[in-house]
Amino acid sequence: MHAFAEWFRRQWANSPVPIIGATIAIVGIASGWLQWRMNRIAGRGGQRGRIVMTFETKPYRPIVGNVFTVEATAKNIGQTAAVNVRGSVVTEPLIRGQQPTFGYNDVPTIRQPVVEAGREHVAVLNAARSRATGAPAPLTADILAAPQSGDVRYVVHGRFDYDDSFDSPHWVEFCVTLRAPGFDFWDPCPTHNDTDEVH
Repeated sequence: MHAFAEWFRRQWANSPVPIIGATIAIVGIASGWLQWRMNRIAGRGGQRGRIVMTFETKPYRPIVGNVFTVEATAKNIGQTAAVNVRGSVVTEPLIRGQQPTFGYNDVPTIRQPVVEAGREHVAVLNAARSRATGAPAPLTADILAAPQSGDVRYVVHGRFDYDDSFDSPHWVEFCVTLRAPGFDFWDPCPTHNDTDEVH
């Protein structure tokens, strides 16, 4: 039996077959791992948490004598949780020709440890506040006349950063203008509407 083993070793020692076989095995393993990895990464796109923004006014249209609010809703439309959600959203009444600041250093940060799939977080913004107290104030005829004439426009903008359940960071920036004089549509601003998904 020892002679056969020695003969077998000598025959294969000079043959390229073991090297080719080992190479094919290594390539097969690497290819399988690469395919598994690509499928996993591709699956993340469909399964990860994904924050989108929607906007709603209450009441539906501004009315003199009523407090007018904007609800900015960050909703997770993904299939898994969005975690460590943090960001800011503001409403800015802008005089004709003025542009949004897009600065959030002086704005309170909204923090949500987890926004589960299909769940949302609503930020309520007031279009008018009392200068004396800072409390939400009812709209006056003068306050309402400015956006109706186009002298002032109400802009809601902000940014949210969050991580998906695979620990990858994501972000969304948004900016919309309440269309006057009907106040029944939100128009996207020409800038500051972006997400990490398009880069």
